[in-house]
Amino acid sequence: VAGAPDILVCDLGLPDGSGSELLEQLRQRPEWRSIPATALSNHDDPEDPWTAERSGFLRCMRKPVSLWELDRAILELT
Repeated sequence: VAGAPDILVCDLGLPDGSGSELLEQLRQRPEWRSIPATALSNHDDPEDPWTAERSGFLRCMRKPVSLWELDRAILELT
């Protein structure tokens, strides 16, 4: 899709809301509907992966994420 990224990597905890809310807003735009998204979380909340999945993220990774883990996730999602 022209003008849209190949993948979205987004933190679940944002200063002005949540990554889930952001993804919901982005998904309203046609060019963002099919872009794969992965969530990052530094919380110890065991619900985070389920919250992320319900929001449309394809995976949720716990921070800190190594470059190897992030690279692998990006390759799997693209």
